[in-house]
Amino acid sequence: MSVAQRARAALRAAWQRLRGGQLTRGRAAASVGVGLFIGCFPLYGLHLPLCALVGLPLGLDVLVAYVATNVSNPLLAPLLLAAELKLGAWLLGRPAPSLSLHALRLGDAPLELLLGALVLATGLGLLGALVTALCVPGRRRAPAPP
Repeated sequence: MSVAQRARAALRAAWQRLRGGQLTRGRAAASVGVGLFIGCFPLYGLHLPLCALVGLPLGLDVLVAYVATNVSNPLLAPLLLAAELKLGAWLLGRPAPSLSLHALRLGDAPLELLLGALVLATGLGLLGALVTALCVPGRRRAPAPP
């Protein structure tokens, strides 16, 4: 076996491991839910490793989960951060921090941001998993013989 063939075989095996097998309704829903959960946390640059860390042992589709993490894209990330800060402050019974760049630094309101992110990520992950489970078609069973 040549070096190119071994490299191709290794890449194919890695791709199959990342994809995790056939994408069933349950695996798709779980992959999207995990991806949305991870994507809500402001850990930019760590979303792909976190998807692999969580998805590979669970047999999820890591690539589907990674696509779902992009809920925190540059257009939505400021809205997510603001919602997480306000939600966390509300849950802690504290006044909501001002939404300036200074207030969005992690050191200014870490507890509010962490708690808000955890609650928002859980809700968004569950909602995304539910919507995915309802939208992804399941396997059709063959009609019963007469």
